[in-house]
Amino acid sequence: MTTPAKRWPKNAEASRCEALAAAMTIEHLGSKAREALGRGNRDLVLVYLSDMQRAANEIKVSMLLAKEGRAVE
Repeated sequence: MTTPAKRWPKNAEASRCEALAAAMTIEHLGSKAREALGRGNRDLVLVYLSDMQRAANEIKVSMLLAKEGRAVE
């Protein structure tokens, strides 16, 4: 079994920070979407969901780049 240090390259710290920031964005947008849904503004909820999907894709890309050993730009 490999240790995390061997599995992840050294430059992956930037990718992990980017992923954490995107995850925090998803959490923030989720709470705003819940508030908008409570107010009955479904169109705004769809905008928030789209932004959440974009942030989730950022997490996926940054983790894949870190796994390949490239830095996130």
